[in-house]
Formats: sequence, structure tokens, C-alpha cells
Amino acid sequence: MGLIDGNKLGVSLSTSNDSRFPGLNILDSDVKTFWLTTGMFPQEIIVTFNKSYIITKAEITCGGIRSVTFEKSVDTQAINFTAIVDATIDDTKDENLQKESYQLQDEECTFMKIKINSAWEDFAAIHSVKFYGDIKT
Repeated sequence: MGLIDGNKLGVSLSTSNDSRFPGLNILDSDVKTFWLTTGMFPQEIIVTFNKSYIITKAEITCGGIRSVTFEKSVDTQAINFTAIVDATIDDTKDENLQKESYQLQDEECTFMKIKINSAWEDFAAIHSVKFYGDIKT
């Protein structure tokens, strides 16, 4: 099960929108670009997979996030989400980006909602997300 190519992913919704920090930035693997929240929580971004995948691992590089939830959907539309990760992330005190990795239990997925429940400051950012797995056969 390998890294899923970011070109096979899209963003179907982000609750915070700023043309300087679009949601698609989380998929470009460049930690210098990011999606920025507006400062009210929770904030959500939904990643769309081009096919149904079996996901074994999720990685997030972010800044300022205190609590995050990953929720999956197997529907053909971005509905009926089920939480698969609920995590608290340590504060890095603005010294480094937060980098977290979550092992998953072979989760079938067509959409992944990343919900920032709370942050250490007024704003939070996701610099990149990566998913590992294979197309469901």
C-alpha cells in the first residue's frame, strides 16, 4: 500500500475560503503552501478521492491545531461520515510545523473530512495531507 498520488485527490469543500490560501494547497506536497482557517472552530475540509480506496495511513502537516478529527465516507456524495481518528496535537510554540501520522484499519473511503475542532491560537493551517492505500478492488 503506497502513497496515493495527490493528482488523484481533490477538495470538494472547505469552510474557510481565502483565495491566497485555497483548500487545494493541502494536496500539493509543498509545506510552504497551506489552507488557513478564519479563526472560528470547528473548521472542515473535505478531500475527494477519484475512486474508492482502502486507506491504511493518513499524515498531516499543520500549524496551530489542538484537536483534529478525520472522518470517512464511502458514499458517492460527501455525506454519512464516520469518525476514524480523533486526536489532540501538542503545541509546538511556533517553532516547527506539527507532523502527525495515523495508522488506520484498512478504511474504505471515497471522501475524507478533516475537522479542526480547536486550535492553540486564533488561526490554524493545514500545510499538507497524505494518504496511503490502494484502489478498492
